[in-house]
Amino acid sequence: MSSDFIHLHIYILVLAKAFMRHHSTKFSMRSCACVWPRDITFYVYYFYICVTINMCSLYNFLFVLCITVSIRTVFSAVALQLPEEKPKEMAHLEGCYVLALKRVLPYNTPFSPQDGGACLQFNCRRDNITSIFSCGTLHVGDNGCAIVSGDKYLPYPDCCDRGVCNSINHKSIVT
Repeated sequence: MSSDFIHLHIYILVLAKAFMRHHSTKFSMRSCACVWPRDITFYVYYFYICVTINMCSLYNFLFVLCITVSIRTVFSAVALQLPEEKPKEMAHLEGCYVLALKRVLPYNTPFSPQDGGACLQFNCRRDNITSIFSCGTLHVGDNGCAIVSGDKYLPYPDCCDRGVCNSINHKSIVT
């Protein structure tokens, strides 16, 4: 890929960001912004600008999308737990029953067990589906860095393991 192609796409990414910021009410996808994540709306604007000036194919758009999404990767994991039937003694409580915790979690209130076990956060949604967040995986390689175990008695995400480098030439991977 030529450097001119990359520079042109960087310019269009900046232009799309500015377009989204200043002209969002004039573009029909604005009505979807409340449903779609903001980044997806950005990519719609980006593709719209590329097609408008006839320089972007679907292949080029997907290439740039994959690169930018991979750069913005977050090292966490999310699982969804379907609603479970509440025990009779908890039937009057509003929220999601989580069998693993043996408790009902109130709606939209994050909960971290902080019991020295797994580093997790549970969040009960209004549709009775529980989102479960965990730290995901961490890899530091063989360059003088190490994984430091998180304190499992702290709330999520403070309980997650982190990568630390002891060398003067390295900075802490996660602060």
